Amino acid sequence: MDLGTDLHQRYDAEADRELAQRSIAGAMAYFVLFLILSLTTPYYRDHPLIVGITGTLLLSIGAMRFALATRVGRSHSQTPNSWHGWFTIGTYACSFVWGGWSGLTLILYGATWTGLLMLLMTAGVVSGGLTALAPALRLCRVYLFAMLVPAIVWGTMQGTATGIGVALVIGLYLVYQLLQASQQSKWYWMAVRDRALLEVRASELIRAKEAAESADRAKSGFLANMSHEIRTPMNGVIGMTGLLLDTPLNNEQRDFAETVRRCGETLLDLINDILDYSKIAAGKLDLEVTDFDLRELIEETMELLAERANAKGLELVCEIDDEIPRFLSGDVGRLRQVLMNLVGNALKFTDQGEVVVHASLIESNDASAHLRIEVSDTGVGIAPKVQERLFRVFTQADASTSRQFGGTGLGLAISRQLIELMGGEIGVNSAPDRGSTFWFTIHLPRVESPLPLVCDLRLSGKRLLIVDDNHTNRKILRYLTNSWGMISSEAASGPEALHLLQVDQSGFDVAILDYQMPGIDGLELACAIRAEGPLAELPLILLTSLGGYKELNTAEARIAAFLTKPVRRARLIQTLQSIFAPSEGINTSAGTASVTGNLEAHTRTPCSAIAGRILVVEDNVVNQRLAKRLIEKLGYHVDVAADGNEAITALSGRPYDLVLMDCQMPVMDGFEATRQIRRNSAMGPHIPIIAMTAKAMSGDREQCLAAGMNDYVTKPVRLSELTATIERWTTSVPIPN
Repeated sequence: MDLGTDLHQRYDAEADRELAQRSIAGAMAYFVLFLILSLTTPYYRDHPLIVGITGTLLLSIGAMRFALATRVGRSHSQTPNSWHGWFTIGTYACSFVWGGWSGLTLILYGATWTGLLMLLMTAGVVSGGLTALAPALRLCRVYLFAMLVPAIVWGTMQGTATGIGVALVIGLYLVYQLLQASQQSKWYWMAVRDRALLEVRASELIRAKEAAESADRAKSGFLANMSHEIRTPMNGVIGMTGLLLDTPLNNEQRDFAETVRRCGETLLDLINDILDYSKIAAGKLDLEVTDFDLRELIEETMELLAERANAKGLELVCEIDDEIPRFLSGDVGRLRQVLMNLVGNALKFTDQGEVVVHASLIESNDASAHLRIEVSDTGVGIAPKVQERLFRVFTQADASTSRQFGGTGLGLAISRQLIELMGGEIGVNSAPDRGSTFWFTIHLPRVESPLPLVCDLRLSGKRLLIVDDNHTNRKILRYLTNSWGMISSEAASGPEALHLLQVDQSGFDVAILDYQMPGIDGLELACAIRAEGPLAELPLILLTSLGGYKELNTAEARIAAFLTKPVRRARLIQTLQSIFAPSEGINTSAGTASVTGNLEAHTRTPCSAIAGRILVVEDNVVNQRLAKRLIEKLGYHVDVAADGNEAITALSGRPYDLVLMDCQMPVMDGFEATRQIRRNSAMGPHIPIIAMTAKAMSGDREQCLAAGMNDYVTKPVRLSELTATIERWTTSVPIPN
């Protein structure tokens, strides 16, 4: 590996530091050994001058090397400097002094005990010095020659067998030590180079990681800006279209406006899918754990999709086994998203028939429940080869250039990753032209039910006639009502229902009629029932599509109540209870009264003569108008500020019940405005401030809360979400419209 000039100098400096650190302990060893030799032999008595000069030199050089070794060993210099040079000179000097003294001793004492002890000490010093000097091979070689060559020269010059034998042994020892020095130096530098390679690789990985993080930050910033820039005008498009649809329009104008709204909502779904996938891919999607009613979650989701099912003439059916615990804990928003994806796909790929959602219990204990939720349809089905790649990103069952269904191919991939994040599994069973069943399993902690659903004993024993051409709907209604103690009979068509009623004219207490049936529809059947004298007062409940009863002429049919499909369990039982106890519920003689409307009327907070006042802080003129109109429709007084400065001025002048604060504004943004409001006691530091922003990335909500805001609503703003948020944070009530 080529370390490069800078890197090579760095490791030369490191080799010097290593050499110095190894030499600290042995820096004074030469002087100690000198004292041992001088005091244990007649050396000092015979040659005091030589001993004195040699001792002084070794002590001085040893002290100098000790000081230099300590200094160099603790140095952090990346390149060799003058201290490294002086230490090297000291090492050379020490080896030459000792080698010279060794040769002089052999000359003076020859092969006596003193001379042999000198040779043994020299061999020991060389052996120890070799390990210390291995990082610097050139220095090590000079050191070895300086220490051993004088003895070899002496032995050779003796000319005797003893002298030549000593020279030969010392020579072989020198060769061995030179080979050892080369090997140890090689091992040392191999280790250094390996470490250098690891450091280079680590440095490259760090740079790559920093580049990836920088790219991720840039991508997140781009997505956040994209989200904001698209959501801001979309807020105006969808919101203003909703307001337009509340005005008198002819059929063509209404169709155009509905198309604009649907396209806007489709684009919003696309943006949300892209942002969700980006957050999942970056590992930045956190699950929120809350307690929820699973039945209510599924039924509410089906209600949101009922209009889409009705537009295609499909039956949307919801079947939830009674064994499932009612209250569980988990991320209710993400579960709803998965259900919306699966049911939405089923509706997209089904042209006739039904879409059935079935929730069942796999196993349960006191702590948790293992659930399986299936979404089955009677649509086009999926070939086995397509099923293998169906949950991959950007993959669709119909991927041809002439495909008719559209979509991004992100929905199923996001659903799979969400379910896996929650510890579950997801899959599909399907065959071409035989429909599909998408399923997922999930473990959810159980929560103690705060208010168990108790059936009213007034329903027990009541006889019910269920009229619906869809077998699955009849089965579900029969199962629910039988569990409440009612006695149910079924008819698959209007003529069959009339026949049952005529045979047993006084035996039924109530009838549920589906509106959309072939031949005789539910409303025509109701009129026919009213024409039968004994059945004129039989309470009739009409099942319709979402809001469908508003366009029906029901005066002659005298419908007691309406329910939208898919039927929610709680609304069904409330409707039946109200029919059998008119004084406590709806008025069954009201002809076209809606159960849903009456139930809402019973739970609505009484209006006050004093309206709440809300400040909207928004720099976009279209969004100002939209927010003002939406909130005024709720019955509140509304003032508008164009930036944070204007908001602070407005709050200083009069009290408000709530502030809707945009985040990105000129002059002063929403974050700084919120911080100043919280610091200023005169402006009401505890006033609820709701972020109304197009920022929808991971961490945006936390940023708003950290600035002192109380809640967070994303653009485009949906009226239902805005209403719920305002009601959650205000104590004053709107004025009646």
